[in-house]
Amino acid sequence: GGCHGKATGQNGFLLSLFGFDPEADFVSLVRDANGRRILPGNSGRSLLVLKGTAQVPHGGGRRIEPDSPEMQMLRRWIDEGAAGPPLDDPSVVKLVVEPDEAVLTPGSQTRLRVTVKLSNGESRDVTRLAVFSPSDADVADCDRKGIVIAKERGGLFAVTVQFGDRIGAFHGAVPYRPARGDETVTAEQAQAEYERLERRLGRSQIDRHLLAQWKRLGVLPSPPADDGAFIRRATLDICGTIPTPSEVSEYATDSRPDKRARLIDRLLDRPEYADNFATKWAAILRNRGSGYSTSRQREGTALFTGWIRDSLAENKPYDRFVSEIVTAAGSQEQNPPTVWFRQVRTTSDYVESIAQAFLGVRIQCAQCHHHPAERWSQKDYFSLAAVFARVGRKGGFADAEVPTSEIIYLKSDGEVRHPRTGAVMSPRPLGGPDFELGPFDDPRVSLARWMTARDNPFFARTMANRMWGHFLGSGLIDPLDDAR
Repeated sequence: GGCHGKATGQNGFLLSLFGFDPEADFVSLVRDANGRRILPGNSGRSLLVLKGTAQVPHGGGRRIEPDSPEMQMLRRWIDEGAAGPPLDDPSVVKLVVEPDEAVLTPGSQTRLRVTVKLSNGESRDVTRLAVFSPSDADVADCDRKGIVIAKERGGLFAVTVQFGDRIGAFHGAVPYRPARGDETVTAEQAQAEYERLERRLGRSQIDRHLLAQWKRLGVLPSPPADDGAFIRRATLDICGTIPTPSEVSEYATDSRPDKRARLIDRLLDRPEYADNFATKWAAILRNRGSGYSTSRQREGTALFTGWIRDSLAENKPYDRFVSEIVTAAGSQEQNPPTVWFRQVRTTSDYVESIAQAFLGVRIQCAQCHHHPAERWSQKDYFSLAAVFARVGRKGGFADAEVPTSEIIYLKSDGEVRHPRTGAVMSPRPLGGPDFELGPFDDPRVSLARWMTARDNPFFARTMANRMWGHFLGSGLIDPLDDAR
């Protein structure tokens, strides 16, 4: 990925990531550069062999052992004429990792077996050829043969398994020694605690998942926060400040069973709540000036911040909040959501800001290539960009870096082309299908309706994940905007 597999290749030699595009790779290997990389019938003198085995200087070093079965296969292919990939060759349709999950005791081992199912119905064991990448070598490691070795440290880990353009995973856990605070407890005590928690938490779907993971890891959760800790944490998280001594005393003496819910409602009614979360949303929405004209942009920055704060204070529905930003039009001085377009103004800005802020997806890689471990392609990337192809700008002060006080409007035409094929892309959301649009329809309106629809798989989940991350320290998916 960092050398010949990157978007521009290296020294004129470009290969697809992990052999994702065999036809293009064949052209690069055999035909490009006047065929200098391959000498059919003379594999030993072929540049591909000499550099791959480091017999001649190679920036990437030795990539394949001279006497390995893989090198024998490569040389045999060259000696037999370096034929291109036949269209009727069976392809890999599925990769299976066995086992796919396990709980390991410290110091124990388990062996992974990797098989692929081919399009002709056959199965093949490819464990020797697979690549194993452990996520946390401090918890467990995995060698080139697929043997997973648990360390003494407890925790969760995964081993990513790759064969060609197919990706699989093994998920493992190494339990901790059950403890309550600094005191180790017996297995019987831990089981009794889990049963008590199950009775208390049984009604909550999220808590049931947490309880299952606690059991798997041998973790006993901390007890519920007392009154003093709860009012401090809630006030700090919601309002960005700490409670006064009188507020703590009043809350501590309140004997009503629903006093925590009442406290939360009071905090959400305070102006500090809107102030606190307006600051957070201003960062997510990139509401800031930049360049040497920053002082000329302060008025717009303040207008947008005020609009965000007012939206929170009036409890504006989140779907409406986002729609008003994405579809904003008019003067940045009169319609504050249009200020979003001050920083978000290029093809990549539109796609990546929408995807990360509102859909929890990082799609940057798809701008240059389709990574085999990713769902999104260049077509997905530039089709989403086409939604904003007709966004026009006029008027306002502008310097060499960041225009301000513009008017945002819908142009009569505008297009985005696929960088590789040159095809004009139709506006469409992530995952399609194309929007049905008339000549006077704003594609941004269709995007906003798609995002805020009840069955959208990203929108509500991303907001819930942001809230979970804010109040509990890390998201259910972490990073918050990386649900790949």
